[in-house]
Amino acid sequence: MSQSAAYDKLQVTATEFAQSYNKAFSTKDASFLSTTLSPECTRTILPSSFLASLGRENKPISNAAYEAVVKSEFPAFQSQKIRLNRLAIDEVQKSAFLLINVEVSLRDTHTYDLDFAFLIEMTEPCDKIKAVTQFLDTAKCVEARGKIDAILKELGNSDL
Repeated sequence: MSQSAAYDKLQVTATEFAQSYNKAFSTKDASFLSTTLSPECTRTILPSSFLASLGRENKPISNAAYEAVVKSEFPAFQSQKIRLNRLAIDEVQKSAFLLINVEVSLRDTHTYDLDFAFLIEMTEPCDKIKAVTQFLDTAKCVEARGKIDAILKELGNSDL
């Protein structure tokens, strides 16, 4: 059974979305994170307990706001490798579900193996993403975030 052109486009866009993280972290250029996103795209992070544990309001954020957070974290990272482990396409709903593994090494030698799930919703004709819902492991991410914040504070970059 052959796939449709829309399915193929969804698959390409979703894969490029995942690879944008590798590009952003390898070049230290957070703008790569928005290359597959529409200008109006919003990002929601779940479960809501993660942002609440950081004292932040859990509401959808813009591309620029997400880029700013990631850019501010770059000095804390020694290396980061992102792997797309699973991709499921829903051609009817113009969406994709991605399972991504992130191996993080921080400047202080702490390492983390984190898993994230993303639900991305596409625009018509499936070449841009209009909404990202990111699911994470709150306990692991809070621990990693604490280490990142400590490194940034030590470097004098704790303006988050």
